Amino acid sequence: MQSSESRNIQEMYRENGRKLVSGLSAVKKGAGTNPWMETPDGVLILPAEAAAGSAMLKDSSARHLPEFYPADPEEAFRMARSAGLYADTYRTPILVRLDYEVRFGMAEISPVRPGKAEKRRGDYRHTVSRGLPEAFSDSAWNRVSGSGCRGIIVRGPAALKLQEILNGYPAGRILRLGTPWPFPEERVRDYLTGLSEVLVLDEEREALLNAVYAVKGKYDLRIRIVPFYGEESSERDLREAVVRFAGKDAEKQILRIGTPSERSLRGMPVLPPVFLPEGPVCGQGGD
Repeated sequence: MQSSESRNIQEMYRENGRKLVSGLSAVKKGAGTNPWMETPDGVLILPAEAAAGSAMLKDSSARHLPEFYPADPEEAFRMARSAGLYADTYRTPILVRLDYEVRFGMAEISPVRPGKAEKRRGDYRHTVSRGLPEAFSDSAWNRVSGSGCRGIIVRGPAALKLQEILNGYPAGRILRLGTPWPFPEERVRDYLTGLSEVLVLDEEREALLNAVYAVKGKYDLRIRIVPFYGEESSERDLREAVVRFAGKDAEKQILRIGTPSERSLRGMPVLPPVFLPEGPVCGQGGD
């Protein structure tokens, strides 16, 4: 059942005749002919011929499934389309993980005509299929930008927050993980090679951080790993972590985070209202 908050957000974003959908709806549209199941962690996308009422769906959100981690609703739509292909190819469920801001965020999604599903036979398990870790490691969703001997590993919506906070500051090589599990070991190994230190933006400080430590030990990499102590959803925590990592010079250029009353929804300063002698600029409130 759609929550009242979600309905209010959708009504607020229906402007100029455009129809915007939430990140949750975008994933469902992106799944196409593949059946899906909403879970507390996101949306589970199944092989196209899987039965929606099968036993494999029970307690699915509690299992560690292969997952995509979108940063915004538009990316959630495109990742859902990829997830459907992976689910059919490797005959395994794929979880599109949705943080709160992606689940209820809005985006304008162009309609896509669903293709014809190919019918296959066989059973489907909650295990990672052979070949899937290698495919995830080579996935284009895991992107590297920037240069230098320092690095930052980030995933999900925190990637967009980090980009906004850096404000063009060259903080080093940034690895944005779109498929964090199965962990893209080979991609991360190639990324870490040649770096002197890396900041891992993982608020849980277990799954992602431990995987990076494992890669360092397995390949005997000489690199300093810096944990993140904060919340990935907090711009203030991200900014403080970047300043400590990049040094005082970064503090002069990266975005200053004010109090919530001083900021807009996108993290930028809110301009005070401007009034003319005859009334407000919008024309309301004046005779």
